[in-house]
Parts: sequence; structure tokens; C-alpha cells
Amino acid sequence: MSTRPISQSVSHNKNKSLQKPEEWISTLIQRYQDQLPTRTGKVLDRESRELLNTTHACITNVSRHHCITVMQGLVRVLKAVNASKWTAPLAISQSRLVILQTLLECLQETQPFQGRNLDRDTMIKNVLNEMWIIVQSGNAGASDKAILVVSRVGDIAAPVLMARAEMGLNVMQEEDNTEESIQEAQSFVALMSYVTLDLDQLCKFLHMVTSLWPPRKEHLESVCSMTSSVLWKFIEKYPDTFSSLQHSPYPHVTDATDTMFNTMNTPEMKRRCVCWPVQMLLIAVSPCSLEAISHAQDHQGLPNLPENVIIKRQFVDMVGSTVQSERTQSK
Repeated sequence: MSTRPISQSVSHNKNKSLQKPEEWISTLIQRYQDQLPTRTGKVLDRESRELLNTTHACITNVSRHHCITVMQGLVRVLKAVNASKWTAPLAISQSRLVILQTLLECLQETQPFQGRNLDRDTMIKNVLNEMWIIVQSGNAGASDKAILVVSRVGDIAAPVLMARAEMGLNVMQEEDNTEESIQEAQSFVALMSYVTLDLDQLCKFLHMVTSLWPPRKEHLESVCSMTSSVLWKFIEKYPDTFSSLQHSPYPHVTDATDTMFNTMNTPEMKRRCVCWPVQMLLIAVSPCSLEAISHAQDHQGLPNLPENVIIKRQFVDMVGSTVQSERTQSK
């Protein structure tokens, strides 16, 4: 009787055991999908919601140890719901909200990713693509939930979103692009607006945007909107850090903020008011800038101040003068 070598047998059993989680996770996801209104054809009631909640809790628990597999399964379910054509709108809406909540809670159970992983990056890409479809759908409830999902993805995988934003900015600099590539670039940049970065990540982000500045005129507003949003989110989430920036030197932050401010502060860009909010926020985040500018009220003393303070003060005065002039003319 022939026998299989021990090493081969062990390898076979090992591979089999590795496949097992994927199989029962797939079964769990299938059960979850079958309980959704898009499959049952019925609006969620108390009983069906409780049943879904039980499966939802199981999926959330499993995701702690099998995040990629679970998330890939949930994205497939969401794609199927988004592609539903002959289903009642209410059933689609309820199903989307249920899946989005499950996605969000699974992501909340996930620790920030370390390094890069192809399967994980692909999963994140698929999640973000589906979120963009929902954000664009105009459904307020689902859109708000999708934005929360994107924000959480940013918390655990900011480098992936920054890499996508960089790809988008590259496209927005080029002249010849297909409509499809432009739309994709716009989605990458828009989704970055929902991400909150810590101080070091923010500096990397600002250097990235600066290196790809300026975008083509038709994309200027999108890029400025993204940058303003990222700066505001940093200020809102890290108020203590923001406060310390006003009183303590942070050379790497000064380098990132001042470099971008000066890059934007060209004669042509000064005429584009869409850039002003970004520049104001860069001044606010730049270490000690607000205090230095506030002490530069006396215009006669400007020549004795550091050049970067003079430039920022002149910019603030220019914006203030322009706004005041517009108000006067509108009366």
C-alpha cells in the first residue's frame, strides 16, 4: 500500500485548515445577504431586524481576526445591492444602511494597519469605490453613513487614501486625460476630504499637495476644498496639538505649512479667492504664526519683522481689504 510522505500530508492538512475560515465566513456572509430586504422582498420588521442583528454581531466578532475576508464579503454584498434594478427602493435603502453599519462596526474593531499588503489594499480600494457610489447617490442617510466609513478607513489606512489622492492630483495636473480618468481622480481627491490626519501625516499630506501644485484651473476648487477640509479636520480632532502649535516651535510643521503657503502665494493665485481659505488655514496651523501676525499691527514696523511674517501679514491685510471692499460695494 502506497503512503503519502509525511511532509506532503502535513502540508495538505495545513492548507485545508487555512481554507476552512474562508468557507464558513462565506457561509455566514451568505446568510447575512439572504436576510436583507433585497433578498427577502420584505421591509424590515422587528423580527427580521433582530435576526439580522444577530448575524451582524457574528460578522463583527469574526472581523476582529479575519478583517480582509469579512470586508471583501461585505463589499460583494453591497455591490449586489447597489446593482439591484428590480427591487423596491425602500428595500434597497434599508439594505444599504444595514450593510454600511456592519462595515463601519467591523472597521471600528480593526486596529490601524501597519505597512502595505496587496490583499488589504485591494479590499480598501473596493470599499472606497463603493462608498463613492453611495456618496454620489444623493441619499442623505446612506451618504452620511458612507462618509463615516471613509473616515474610519482613513483612521486605519491613511497612507492608502493619501496614495490615491496623490494619483488624483497627478491626473489633475495633466492636460490630456480621458473623462473616466478625470472622474476617478476627482473621486480620489473628494474622498480624501473626509479623512482626519495626525500632525505627522498632515505634514506629509501638505508636502504632497505642494509638490503637485498647481492643478489645472478646472480642478483648483476641488483641490483647495480637499486641503481646507483636511486642515479643518486636524484642528477639530487635535485641539490640544493645534493650541501647542501657537506657542511652540515645530520646524517640520513650519516647513510644510510655509512651503505650501509660499507656493500658493503667487501673483496669479492671489487673484483666486478660492485659494484664500487654504492659505488662512496654513497660517493658522503654522507654528507661532498667528501670534507673530497679531503683533505686526503696526505697518511701520513691518520691515523689522522676519520676511515670512511680513508676507503673511500682507496676505491677511489683502484679504481683509478685499472682503471689506466687496461688502461696501454690495450695500
